Formats: sequence, structure tokens, C-alpha cells
Amino acid sequence: MKIILEWLGSGASRKDIVQQYPHLTVEDVEQATAFAASSFRNDVVDVGWG
Repeated sequence: MKIILEWLGSGASRKDIVQQYPHLTVEDVEQATAFAASSFRNDVVDVGWG
């Protein structure tokens, strides 16, 4: 999941990720992002912006 989030954070599309990692599907990428989002739900994350 970490590598998927890093790729997305760098501006890669789901298609880019699937092309680089053919064993993954677009659905895998979507599930990874959904899991990451649910992991942070209701949590406060200090990003140091002020």
C-alpha cells in the first residue's frame, strides 16, 4: 500500500501504477487508497503547517 500512495502522491495515475506493477489492478489501487483514507478517519495528523 505504501508504494501505491507514494506513486499517487507524486502525481502518477492509477493507470501509471498498473502499467508499472502489472500484478495490480485498478481496483487494487482504489482499495489501497480507500483503506488509507479509512485509517486516518477521525485522526488528527500534524503536518506542521503553522
